[in-house]
Amino acid sequence: MRKDELKRRLAWLLVFRVAIASTILLLTLASDVLNLPRAHTSVLLYAVAVGNFGAVLLLGLILRGGGPLVAVATAYLTLAVASAAAVVQGTGVIDSQFTFLFALVILDAGIIAGRDTALVVATACSLAYGAQLALQLYGVITEPPGDASEWDYFTAVFVHFAGFYLTAVLVGYLATQLRRAREAASTAQGDLLHAHALQALILESLPVGVLTFDAQRKIRTVNAAATRILDQAQGALLGQPLSAAVESLLARGDAPAEITRAGLTRSIAISRAPLVPATLPDSETGEARARPALEVVVLEDRTDLVGLERRLQTQQHLASLGALAAAIAHEIRNPLAAISGSLELLGQGGLDDAAAHRLRDIVQSEIERLNRLVEEFLLYARPSPIERGPVDLVGLAAEVCAVARSDALGAGRALVLEGDSELIAEVDAQQVRQVLWNLLRNALEASPHAASVTLRISAGASGEALIEVCDRGNGVDPAIVQHMFEPFRTTKAQGTGLGLATVHRIIEAHGGTIELVARAGGGTRACVVLPPSQPSRV
Repeated sequence: MRKDELKRRLAWLLVFRVAIASTILLLTLASDVLNLPRAHTSVLLYAVAVGNFGAVLLLGLILRGGGPLVAVATAYLTLAVASAAAVVQGTGVIDSQFTFLFALVILDAGIIAGRDTALVVATACSLAYGAQLALQLYGVITEPPGDASEWDYFTAVFVHFAGFYLTAVLVGYLATQLRRAREAASTAQGDLLHAHALQALILESLPVGVLTFDAQRKIRTVNAAATRILDQAQGALLGQPLSAAVESLLARGDAPAEITRAGLTRSIAISRAPLVPATLPDSETGEARARPALEVVVLEDRTDLVGLERRLQTQQHLASLGALAAAIAHEIRNPLAAISGSLELLGQGGLDDAAAHRLRDIVQSEIERLNRLVEEFLLYARPSPIERGPVDLVGLAAEVCAVARSDALGAGRALVLEGDSELIAEVDAQQVRQVLWNLLRNALEASPHAASVTLRISAGASGEALIEVCDRGNGVDPAIVQHMFEPFRTTKAQGTGLGLATVHRIIEAHGGTIELVARAGGGTRACVVLPPSQPSRV
């Protein structure tokens, strides 16, 4: 047992001893006033009471002065046994009603030092009381009562001895259980304090800012990272209402925001969540009490990450420009080579009219190819701004189909338009016309001459506009479908690879999506979806 704990227990037992001495004194005074039969023993009882007061005073001074605790405990227990024996002697020994004082002494011993000391004191009490009974039985100190037989003395010895030892065993057991309970409570308290310290350490070590505020929007907790992000001291935040900067961040929801502190602009991501109020034990008293409803806010400084993303986007853009330049050079090289070779042959002379005419046709064809390449590249690289307006998509599709049927590629082909009602959408008519034309041209080029091509215009379940172009060609290899919308990606021998890239850019600018899907019966279906915020059915 720790010294401070033993000292505390001895102090309380001295107070208890004062209470017992006071009780003895009061009972003795009452006995004298009422002239009870044993009033003649009051001198002994007065001496016991006064002796207890004096001994308690002396032991208290020694205890307060830092004297040896074992000596104080031994003196206290000796005093208690002697006082109990004196009271029992003064109240008739076998007829005494105060033999319970011995049990109280045993209880004191168990409180002070546990079971073993309680058994020792129980033995001392048994010897003291047994000696008193023997001396009374043989009339050495006092005459035995006239109605008490030897059997009564034997019974008293057996009953009291058994009671003393049973009390010692019970007190020892209870003292052991109390000690274990205290150790368990101390361990639990230590674990709880350790958990609180670990929690605080983890919270302070987090690279993200964490703060909580209550229903009155006052900050209850804040960690070091939050003070750095908000550029405010912890003392200036705790217990204070949320600042305008934090309120503005909360108002943005999950959208990142930028705040400026000390001339530096930081990109901050914020998230918040309510903490459900619960009834939890108090860390100090252990009593259950309701925790207030709080909200936790997590602040993450993404300034470095945003800068890294921007640098990565710049590098990707430069890499894309490099790849695009290489692709353009590759596409231009072949027509230039054909033009150069044809002009060289024409310059050598000696050709008949038919050969010269054929070479001039090659030059003209390659020049037209270069012109078409440049036009498509400019359309892809410098898209026109979107000029939205109400457009009847079905009527626009009918116009594009009519132009396609008059073109050499669509002449005599089965071109089917499905969409017999008006579907009005807020789109750029010229750009959507370009989308329809490119998709129809790709479908016609991919399909056999006798196969039909279908253009379908419809409204989706959520009000979105759906455009589908279906061909009956050989389909597209699934391995390259995801790259078909990249510039200069084509499966056609004479294609530039900019048609689908331009279509993809136009649809994205309108907030829609496009994908190529393999058809079950063969061929490919191009699916365009324009979001429901633009179209409306009439």
